[in-house]
Amino acid sequence: MRKYFSLDYYKRVMQVYKSYLKAENEPVQAITEDAKAYRKRMYKAIFGLFLLYALLYFLFYLFNYTLMETTNTAMKAAYQKKGVSLFYYYLNSYPFNVVYLLFAIVAACLYLCCTSYPLLQVLGIENRHFGKNSAILLHSSLYYIVSYFPLLIINSNFPVGADSSYYSYVFLGILWVLILGTGARYSGKFYANTCQELFAVNRNQAYVVWAAPQLFLLYLLYLAWN
Repeated sequence: MRKYFSLDYYKRVMQVYKSYLKAENEPVQAITEDAKAYRKRMYKAIFGLFLLYALLYFLFYLFNYTLMETTNTAMKAAYQKKGVSLFYYYLNSYPFNVVYLLFAIVAACLYLCCTSYPLLQVLGIENRHFGKNSAILLHSSLYYIVSYFPLLIINSNFPVGADSSYYSYVFLGILWVLILGTGARYSGKFYANTCQELFAVNRNQAYVVWAAPQLFLLYLLYLAWN
């Protein structure tokens, strides 16, 4: 228990995450040797990031309590007048939408693992492996999760509410696209490079396997939003 109060412990943890994001931990060799153990490491890494995110989230919420509650009141009024959808209302209700984010991350990881593997089969990748592919996807999701931290800072200081101006939506939307786009770029690059080495798959095919389920998921979210 004492180790959690040691600065050296958190320095080591940061070094581990740094090695994951820079792919310095030889993921291909590690996944080949024991894909199940590698998935467990990724589960722990994702859970650790989420705990840190949730802690920072609640700290920002307490710091900006008045602003957040004003946003909640405006959002509830807009929902009662049917000005926004139920999905949008829950997505922007502070602070409990952080719980929805947890479920969204878990659901998205399960969805991607289950939908990308059949695509490998459709493309005729002979040495495909569900466990190894899942390990790659879990690792690639770290880039997305890390990109949520700058978004947390932005959203906590400039929360989007039902009474927000059109220009606020546009400005924050552009920031979201740029930040998540950066996360997507590194996520896709890691998945494609690792698949190419592990499954001897063409990089373009790997990008299709990585992108297609996500584009379909975005389409479903667009339908839910409206």
